[in-house]
Amino acid sequence: QARGMDPSGFRATINTVFALSNVGALAFFVGAGKVNAEGLIGFAVAIPSMLLAMRLGYAVRPRVEGERFRRLVLTLLTLAGVSAIVASFAS
Repeated sequence: QARGMDPSGFRATINTVFALSNVGALAFFVGAGKVNAEGLIGFAVAIPSMLLAMRLGYAVRPRVEGERFRRLVLTLLTLAGVSAIVASFAS
């Protein structure tokens, strides 16, 4: 978002990046034998939350444009970075 992309272009790009990286990661997990019944159950449990979050995102999208969108993206990236740093020290 710091590159000045418009919100719709940014969303399209980040969705593509996440989709491709997740497909690749899934292929590696399956290839390594890391996908089991417990993981599939966790996936099934997470689907309703994911669908609810997507619905909420679509509802909020028209209200989050321009500078507000940029601040939101940068805030979420900062929180994700802090979370990763904290998790690295906790393990």
